[in-house]
Amino acid sequence: MQNKIVTLIASVLKPVDDTRMFEKIGLSLHQSNKYEVNIIGFQTKNKSLYPNIHMIQAFGFSRLSVARLFAPIKFLRLALSIKPQLLIITTHELILAAVVYKCLVRKARLVYDIQENYYRNMVHQGGFSKPASLVLGIAIRIIEILSTIFFSNYILAENTYNTELNFSNTKSVIVLNKFKTVKVDTINQAFSKAESTKASIKLIYSGTIHQVYGVLEAIELANNLTKLLNTKMLIIGCTKDFKLLKALAAMETQYPWLQLCVDTTPIPHPQIIRCIQQADFGIVSHQPVPSIAGCFPTRIYELMAYQKPILLQDHTPWTRYCNRWDSAIAFDYNRFDAAWIAEQMITRKFYQYGIPNDIYWESEEKKLLTSLDQLFGK
Repeated sequence: MQNKIVTLIASVLKPVDDTRMFEKIGLSLHQSNKYEVNIIGFQTKNKSLYPNIHMIQAFGFSRLSVARLFAPIKFLRLALSIKPQLLIITTHELILAAVVYKCLVRKARLVYDIQENYYRNMVHQGGFSKPASLVLGIAIRIIEILSTIFFSNYILAENTYNTELNFSNTKSVIVLNKFKTVKVDTINQAFSKAESTKASIKLIYSGTIHQVYGVLEAIELANNLTKLLNTKMLIIGCTKDFKLLKALAAMETQYPWLQLCVDTTPIPHPQIIRCIQQADFGIVSHQPVPSIAGCFPTRIYELMAYQKPILLQDHTPWTRYCNRWDSAIAFDYNRFDAAWIAEQMITRKFYQYGIPNDIYWESEEKKLLTSLDQLFGK
């Protein structure tokens, strides 16, 4: 077989074994047998990395660390040593470094995997003052627009980005963040803090933890449900918000039914999946603020893959999809009737028609490979 296309996938804050970067895009390229895959990313807690993909744990700093400013330089040096023919970046912070690489290695193809609307994220949940967030958001969007002449393709993680990010329209492919089956160990330590019984109902809030993802609203719901049902709650995932992490730790001390498995660095995805498998209900309490209102929470796919009923924020696109499969109890997390929700949890039958085939990564994999193969005339 002809030589494989040397490929580099890079992120600043995502671990090298990130769900999308490694499990989905990286493995899909590797298994096609056309691409030699390298991944640059954050340090990971996972001790068993995939041996046939070269993973470079290049970064290990906090969100607001000064070292983060120099990450693009380190990335560029690594890229020049690897010399990829295909360079896929997954964050706006690497755009300028990728453009420099393209100018130095003119035959290289640049691809931008857009996982978030970074302008809206910065403006609506940036964590800075409003003027500073607006200036930073505008700067990000200007860089994204001006760099379009250097990029061969854009991969969009959400349908809504096709209209929100007009600069990518002429050369983009939508590759949704659907569920990719992963191998996990059967041993699970979830819900270990409070002894579980067959009569207890185990709730899980999993994935990225942020106030706009409704973690505080989820705890308030669980607190009300514990007065009506024998309920335990596990929160597992990553947060970069130290203030929020401190508040959650205080709540864990206050509430005996609450267990945290939370860190400032990402939890290995197989560990999250193990916990989902043992839960009874999943929580999707995202607040439909402008930065995420058009997005589809990945945790919905993950919960549906294991036929876990969902306590769902009533936002039309999410509710409409889940209603087709009787997979969720939809309500407003800001105004809810706990007694009604508890009754629904006990009496309703979920997934009466099974689960849909369109929640899986395989359908997106085909689109991804086709779009990238075309860049090299394959």
